[in-house]
Amino acid sequence: MRTIDDINRDLRDLWGKFFFRDGEVYAPMQYEMPKPGALVFVGMNPSFSTTGWKSILRRSEVRDLNPHDFFRWPSPQDFNIELAHTLEALAHEHYSFFAPHRYLAKALGVSWVHFDLFAYRATKQSKMQTLAFVRGNEIKLTDFGAAQFSLFQELLILARPSAVVVINALASQVYLKMRPLKFNSSVGYYCDPLEQGLNVPVFLSGMLTGARALDRFSRDRLFWQISRALGKTWQPRAGRMVTP
Repeated sequence: MRTIDDINRDLRDLWGKFFFRDGEVYAPMQYEMPKPGALVFVGMNPSFSTTGWKSILRRSEVRDLNPHDFFRWPSPQDFNIELAHTLEALAHEHYSFFAPHRYLAKALGVSWVHFDLFAYRATKQSKMQTLAFVRGNEIKLTDFGAAQFSLFQELLILARPSAVVVINALASQVYLKMRPLKFNSSVGYYCDPLEQGLNVPVFLSGMLTGARALDRFSRDRLFWQISRALGKTWQPRAGRMVTP
């Protein structure tokens, strides 16, 4: 059976094939082994914000780390993958982008994890799109994009999620096209037969934070649907959503 180390190695090999020497490219996302049964949030690709990383590093033991050097591609032979995992965990715990993840998971009493369809770190999603999608057809993947999506599917199988929540409109379109989803009209969401005996609820959505985020009431309906799929009870808080 394939492991998380196999997936991470294949991502690095993919970068080695497509980006031999390129100062504009960062190393791909490297994942920890996911906890089976978690609520899986799915984005398009990891962003790379200097301001965001500086904020995260202030909470770490490597406050003076230069994120551009640390994540540069090609990665040095002594790349500290454990430190990379630690920094990602800090981002999940404190970065505002993940506030809805934390909020919902805490309210439902479940664990959560975040994956991206594509492991390409970029400040602007449009940069990744030029590499992962065939020009003129935003849903058709290039060889580079297809190889990453294949590894993303392996991540899902390793995670054996309780539910999948895709939180990007374009990523939702890709997921809908690339996975054999079936819409269950009696409950109002898609189901994904990840493997035999594992049929996972899937919720396709837009972003939960930022300028193009869902309005509060659409988010409340989405969270209510997710809670029902997990056999949980969720009640929206009065006023603005608060980070737990």
